[in-house]
Amino acid sequence: MKGRTTDGSSGQTWKDAKKMATMVDLWMAAVKEQTDDMLKKGSRRKMDMNRSSSENLVMKKEKLTERERKSINWVKKNYIEKILISREIDGPVPQQDLRSMDCGIFVMYYMDKLSK
Repeated sequence: MKGRTTDGSSGQTWKDAKKMATMVDLWMAAVKEQTDDMLKKGSRRKMDMNRSSSENLVMKKEKLTERERKSINWVKKNYIEKILISREIDGPVPQQDLRSMDCGIFVMYYMDKLSK
């Protein structure tokens, strides 16, 4: 597997994981700031795909589903700080072959490690 490392210390996989964690952090922080308001009103603001364009973002109010309410409560109670990504992963980092299409198990492995 030319161009890939398996020690978790460099490469595109590491950069992608860091980028994803940053995106999740931004989303979690934004949701946490709005949790009380969303739960009190029972709704959230969502982009109106039919009326929005690349020049004009149109938001609409949408009622929270029970699953969204549970997720928002979880964020409110559990999200404290940024997601810490460590290069210290037990053992070598598994990577699929360049020609492989079965990425699901690799995604599950990384999500398990990130969630801890």
